[in-house]
Amino acid sequence: MGISSRIDRGTAAAATITRLIWVFAMRCGFPAVVALVIMAFHGWEEGRPGSDAAHINRGIAHASRNNFDEAIDEFRKAIRLNPDNYIAHYGLGNTYLKKGELKKAVSSYRKAIRLRPDYAEARCDLGNAFREMGKLNAAITEFSEAIRLNPHYADAHHGLGNALQLKGDEDGAIAAYREAIRLKPEHADAHFGLGVSLGSRGELDNAIAEYRKAIRLMPGHVEAHVNLGIALYFKGNLDDVVSSFREAIRIKPDFAPAHFNLGRILEERGDLQAALEEYGKASNLNKENQMYRKNYRRLLKTLGK
Repeated sequence: MGISSRIDRGTAAAATITRLIWVFAMRCGFPAVVALVIMAFHGWEEGRPGSDAAHINRGIAHASRNNFDEAIDEFRKAIRLNPDNYIAHYGLGNTYLKKGELKKAVSSYRKAIRLRPDYAEARCDLGNAFREMGKLNAAITEFSEAIRLNPHYADAHHGLGNALQLKGDEDGAIAAYREAIRLKPEHADAHFGLGVSLGSRGELDNAIAEYRKAIRLMPGHVEAHVNLGIALYFKGNLDDVVSSFREAIRIKPDFAPAHFNLGRILEERGDLQAALEEYGKASNLNKENQMYRKNYRRLLKTLGK
């Protein structure tokens, strides 16, 4: 658990609690004001305005408000002051990951891991970056290493499940998701992922149960509402299907798959004008999706417009 000798004792304590703030502010979705209140309580930002910890704190606050460029600037300032501060490299990696700059995220995570090889969180998020890059074997390696370092790390088991699912290993994914849920029963994304894998195996009732658990834990989980609707469709309950898709759209009006799927159900029920409107919304939101555009044009022609 030691950190570089270049960080003095006071800054070491700050770095330890800064790591906790990062986990709360960035993983748990706490708003920036919560992170700032915690920082003010510990007095780091005002007490040592020129320290690496102060720049990390400001970086966390900016990142939690999606001010990514400002966050990156603050983390870089922290690194210039103390190149061995693994927390700063980790924060920089998380910001690049949220910004979609995956190669830079990988580089930052690797620097954090080089400085602290037992850093399970950095291993896990490096796995997330590799997964988003499509490097599934590398992702599985990092998630597995994070689990070796901390077998009770639910997010690492969840990440492993995601990577295995993308590789088509549904049995492995299900085992990983179930372990994540055992460790953290309130892990909404793990319930969602388990639902996806169970649905892929044709276990619709179990998939529906997991989607509903995800929604109960996280009512704004858009993908869970959409997948619940799809699963309910195969069970033949069209009224509940429409409700699920409409709820997804209410939560995230610009989520094209929800509009498209709602359009398909409305068309099946004979409400062609309403279906056309949903196809049109999906097509406008994702102009590169040929299936959305094809269905819009087909129904447009059917209606003689």
